[in-house]
Amino acid sequence: RDRQKAVELTPVFDGTVAVQTWEVQAMSDQEKADVTSNALIAARSIQRSLLAASDWTEMPSVQSKKDQTWKDNWAAYRTAVRDVDKQSTWPLGPVWPVEPINDIGEPSESEPN
Repeated sequence: RDRQKAVELTPVFDGTVAVQTWEVQAMSDQEKADVTSNALIAARSIQRSLLAASDWTEMPSVQSKKDQTWKDNWAAYRTAVRDVDKQSTWPLGPVWPVEPINDIGEPSESEPN
């Protein structure tokens, strides 16, 4: 699929109103490379942040208080975060996994207490 960009054309003033138009053009190879590079930087940052935000689930003091289902759910989540770069949409449009549901039926908000 070819990536495109919107290019602003020169505004036209018809005497009372300025009309701004845009044209859709194909991106150059360098522009495509720049977009991909920026997306990769952003996606890796999100990936690292999600893993760091869930590191608390691996602490022995937390693990000892949780049942196997809880542990399995968080392990699966963390694996999915690590493997997100294997998606065909990486890095331009990855689908990020959702944190497991906490003990009261709501998504966890990284509870390192």
